[in-house]
Amino acid sequence: MLAHATLDPLFDAVAEGDEEAILNALCAAETMTGQLGRTVYGLPLESLIA
Repeated sequence: MLAHATLDPLFDAVAEGDEEAILNALCAAETMTGQLGRTVYGLPLESLIA
């Protein structure tokens, strides 16, 4: 059993890793057209950087 103070850095690391994974997925996504002609657009990275 670990004390709550011992677990805090672990929870912080997990939250930071999740955030990084979400941002990477959003930045890597490309525009695509799917079923019934629905189009989902990727993020314009130039605008995001600015």
